[in-house]
Amino acid sequence: MFFKLYSGFTLLFIFSLSLNAQRLITGKILELNTKSPIDQVDVSVYKGTSTTTSNNRGYFQLTIDEGDSLLITHPEYKIGLIAVPKVDVFIIYLEKLTYYPAYLDGPVTLYTHLQKNLKYPRQARNKKIEGWLCIEVQVDSAGNLIECKALNNMGGNCVKETVDVFNKIPGKWSVSNNAKYFIFPVLFKLDFKKKQFPMPDIDVSHGKLMEPVIITATTSMAID
Repeated sequence: MFFKLYSGFTLLFIFSLSLNAQRLITGKILELNTKSPIDQVDVSVYKGTSTTTSNNRGYFQLTIDEGDSLLITHPEYKIGLIAVPKVDVFIIYLEKLTYYPAYLDGPVTLYTHLQKNLKYPRQARNKKIEGWLCIEVQVDSAGNLIECKALNNMGGNCVKETVDVFNKIPGKWSVSNNAKYFIFPVLFKLDFKKKQFPMPDIDVSHGKLMEPVIITATTSMAID
């Protein structure tokens, strides 16, 4: 009887150990786009006490229990929460946070300038050209507008007219750590009727998508 009780206790103890087995993991943290290592990343067991920090090569080591998750934090990157992989050596990719500067004179001044100065080109109105034109505005780290360009071409002299107006936006943006991109959708429509206009098939993921500007031929003096 004593033997059976002892045997049962041993099996229970072994089973308990397997549920709470610990292992040493080695991770490497890289920047998502550049694939360069990131140091000073805090890595901790979610809802646990174990924590460490990545070195200048992006590596970290941590002892974890099976089933643990890792909380990955760095002030310049998006927070990550991952389940620990089944392997002991793995790579984690972090996406950099993007902070966009603010237009210092405020959005009302910015959109008032655009709405007041953008005109429906006569050529586009005569040819009944309507639709979206997307303008990319590049602002340098000092807050200066350094380039404007159209990401699509709808014809009717709309690109030249719109880019010229955007290039003359007065004032500055706040400073940032590097150049930033803003993408302004501009809708040219001949009247106030509710019509659906498909957005052009362009990549806008590299910049901040702004509120649209709507220009109608009935309220805009056509220009050549």
